[in-house]
Amino acid sequence: YQLNVLAAAGEVDDAAVSVTKTRDQLGFLEQSLDAADRSLELSTKRYQEGYSDFQRVLTAQRARAQASSAYVANQGAHVNAVITLYKALGGGWQAETGEALLPEDTRTVMSDRTDWNGMLDAPLPDPMQQASESERNE
Repeated sequence: YQLNVLAAAGEVDDAAVSVTKTRDQLGFLEQSLDAADRSLELSTKRYQEGYSDFQRVLTAQRARAQASSAYVANQGAHVNAVITLYKALGGGWQAETGEALLPEDTRTVMSDRTDWNGMLDAPLPDPMQQASESERNE
C-alpha cells in the first residue's frame, strides 16, 4: 500500500514539474520567436535595399521556422503535461449522454434547417456501454 501511495505521489510530482517547466519554457520560446521575426524582417529589408544577398533571408526564414516549431512543440508538451497531472491527481473523463451534448432546442433548429435523413432521430449509443467495451479491449 505504501509503495502505491509513494508511486502515486511521484507521478503527481513529476507531472507538476513538467507543467512548470513547459510553462517556463514558453516565455523563452516566445522571446526566441520574436527575435526570429525581427531577424527575418531585417534581413528581408536589407535584401530589398540591396545590402545583402538572399541567402541571409533564407537563413532567417529557417531560423524562424525552427523557433516556431519549438514553440508549437512546447505548447503540445505543456497540454500533455497538464493532462498527465490531471490524470495523476485522479481526474478522468465523464461520460455524457447525447441529450447533454445536443439539447432538444438545438436539435429542433437543426432539423428545421437541414434534412438530416433521419440521423437526428436515430438512437444514440450508450456511452457507458462504449466505455466498458473499450476497457475490455485494452
